[in-house]
Amino acid sequence: MADDFWHDDKLGRKTDADFLIQFLSKRSKEQSSNGQEGAFVLNLDAPWGHGKTFFLTRMKEQLKSQNHLVAYINAWQDDHANDPLLSVISEIDKIIQPHLKKNKKWREAWSVVKKSGLEIVVSAAKHSVIKLVQRGIGEGVEEIKEVYDTALATDESSTEITPPASDKTASPSTASDSNKFTEAAIKPLDRKLESLLESFRKQQNSEKTFRQGLQTFLELADKKKPLELPLFILIDELDRCRPTHAIEMLERIKHLFDIPNIVFVLATDTSQLRHVVRGVYGDGFDSTRYLLRFFDRTYMFTDPDVQTFVHFLFETNAIETHRLWAPRDIDSIDYFAKMMLYFELTLRDIEQCFDMFHDFYTAYAFSNKIHLAYLLPLICTHNQGRHEELEFLSHPERGHSSQEKKDLFSHLGNERIQIEFIRYDANNYQRKEIKEIKPIRATIDAYWYFLSHNMSELSETISQSKPGELSCSIAEILRKEIGAITYHQEKNNLTITHHSARFYPELVKSSGRLAFQLNKNKEQSQTNGI
Repeated sequence: MADDFWHDDKLGRKTDADFLIQFLSKRSKEQSSNGQEGAFVLNLDAPWGHGKTFFLTRMKEQLKSQNHLVAYINAWQDDHANDPLLSVISEIDKIIQPHLKKNKKWREAWSVVKKSGLEIVVSAAKHSVIKLVQRGIGEGVEEIKEVYDTALATDESSTEITPPASDKTASPSTASDSNKFTEAAIKPLDRKLESLLESFRKQQNSEKTFRQGLQTFLELADKKKPLELPLFILIDELDRCRPTHAIEMLERIKHLFDIPNIVFVLATDTSQLRHVVRGVYGDGFDSTRYLLRFFDRTYMFTDPDVQTFVHFLFETNAIETHRLWAPRDIDSIDYFAKMMLYFELTLRDIEQCFDMFHDFYTAYAFSNKIHLAYLLPLICTHNQGRHEELEFLSHPERGHSSQEKKDLFSHLGNERIQIEFIRYDANNYQRKEIKEIKPIRATIDAYWYFLSHNMSELSETISQSKPGELSCSIAEILRKEIGAITYHQEKNNLTITHHSARFYPELVKSSGRLAFQLNKNKEQSQTNGI
């Protein structure tokens, strides 16, 4: 049954889920039986685009099938809330409502949790003056003065008092007036401070009641079969939240849910979460050490192989592969993956190159197919900042010398990366399948070379090549598409006479500028704490 939840698992994450569910369930029970206080908090660390949301949503379904109470919270969607405690209580409330109808003790225990939780939220909102302390003592003098002035101004029992002028030769009566002023000023401030202390004590009591109520509720749930503890709370997209919301969520988990039989799984890109923390506390703040306070363990996904990862990117972004062309009709996705291996890109680089490719794909306005053998080298060299190679590849029409061409292609990528394809050899009226293996560089070289040819040159190449050869297949597709373009241009009195691939370099550069700006804005917003 659990396998049904993972039928579209392209990255093999079910294995991770099986392990984590087993580990977290047993570890939580170990801690409870040993009398250890506190929830167990797991940080699921993976970069953006590596399937954290997919993993948590499927993990939720698997846990439900095993009779666990499980709440899923998208922290980014809920970060408009003033207090993250509201979203946590709300999600728990949703999943336990079916169990409350027939169980009075459950209703009473949960009512205590909700009431005390609401008191905590209201108290935190009402007394936001406590944030002055968080801003540091550097501005403390002025802030304390403001509190003092406010206390004086709002005290209904006080009357206007004019402080005596400062004078070293003041008379005894003047000194007496000064003492009266001091006493009159201190009294309302004392009352204000006492009010703050009383509010703080009430909040402490509400927090204690909240924890006790939640613990009682879980003890009752443990007796109700077939329900299984621990309670799982899955929190997604924490690193994308407003910085203050993310930090408040962590603090709420640490201080309010510090009881047995609860497991938190927080999905984060931890490197970005560190940026979020520094956005609040400053660039010099030790965000790594700070985050260690909240997590009992950190779990990291293994990197998928490039082939699997590229297939995952294509499927999750709904790219129509019939719009793409790879030499010899090789599978477009497999060819894409091979090209990433040729340029020896990391998964992060592959993801960025795919983003550029997707932007190009979206903006591509021509009817003929997108030729990967020319497009992908442009994207990869752009991604790697290899401007000389990018400029060379962008202008096949300039007639580069054979030595220049040899120098470029000899160090462009990994020469060991090869492609396999089938060609048909006509012999005595019989078609014979011949399996060929060639370096992927040969497809780049041939396509780049033929792109500068006109119709007659392409026809000559085809006539001199053996049918089914790599060079012949590339020349044939280019001649066919240029022929269609020429017919369209003559019919519509247009003057452009070259293949649409000649527009690729500018479209790639435009897509690159778009991707660069998006990434720059993202990093800047995280640094600035937006």
